[in-house]
Amino acid sequence: KIHLHKQSNFAGEVANIQNAKSDPKKDRSALVAAAKSVLSAKLDREKGDSITDHDVFNAHARKYEREYMEDMRALNIRDPDVLTRV
Repeated sequence: KIHLHKQSNFAGEVANIQNAKSDPKKDRSALVAAAKSVLSAKLDREKGDSITDHDVFNAHARKYEREYMEDMRALNIRDPDVLTRV
């Protein structure tokens, strides 16, 4: 069962995928970008428990941590003295 808000997002994603597929001028990266959320959910279901390289998770966390710190600096908020990571 798909919740209503997810269903409307899914319809938009399908439309984006169809548009990317139908335009021969776009390369495969446009198609992959349009299908990213659908592909990531499928890959997570099929291969999620087999990931053993924790660098993937660390890189993901560091990316958002870096963006958060940049946002805080833009708001003139000082960097923390200590960072706690789990």
